[in-house]
Amino acid sequence: EAGIKAETADRSFGVDVAGYYIDWSNIQVAFNNNGFSSIHNAPGGATIRGAELSVTLRPVRPLLFSGAFAYQDAELDEADVDLNAAKGERLPNVPRFTGTVSADYELPLDQWHPSIGATIRHVGERASGFGSAYRLPEYTTVDLRTSLELGPVDAQLYVRNLFDRLGELSIAYPQFGGREAIVQPRTIGITLTTRF
Repeated sequence: EAGIKAETADRSFGVDVAGYYIDWSNIQVAFNNNGFSSIHNAPGGATIRGAELSVTLRPVRPLLFSGAFAYQDAELDEADVDLNAAKGERLPNVPRFTGTVSADYELPLDQWHPSIGATIRHVGERASGFGSAYRLPEYTTVDLRTSLELGPVDAQLYVRNLFDRLGELSIAYPQFGGREAIVQPRTIGITLTTRF
């Protein structure tokens, strides 16, 4: 792995970038075997290449933008009969691309320090297993939040998965018909935090 971290003197801009290469021998792979979840050693190993980028930008003191992006190419080095996998096939549940972008703004009210923010998350498509396994489609979610300080109490109102996206995380219990585990549906809540 090799990378670099850098930040301007006034901390208005920062970047963290890295690239990596993994030659993984005798990797353990989780897969579905006749309808049941199993873990199997792939003696031929796998090769994983990837890159990560994180960026922060503060054009003015109350406003902060941040982003984190990752690319990953993970594949088997050799065919494996027990896994029903071909040489060069992608590892299960590994998206090629993921990304998160956030923005937060603190309003100019010194008494309560109110702030608003939003986060967008994206996960690329993945395979649930090898061979003709089901492909898990890409999905994107949006979160909103607002907070303020009430004396010693920090209050935050949040909305997670604003548009109620049906993002598929994995295949659960395939022996009973291939049910999907999904992301948390739209959730609205309040958190209160205090200091002692």
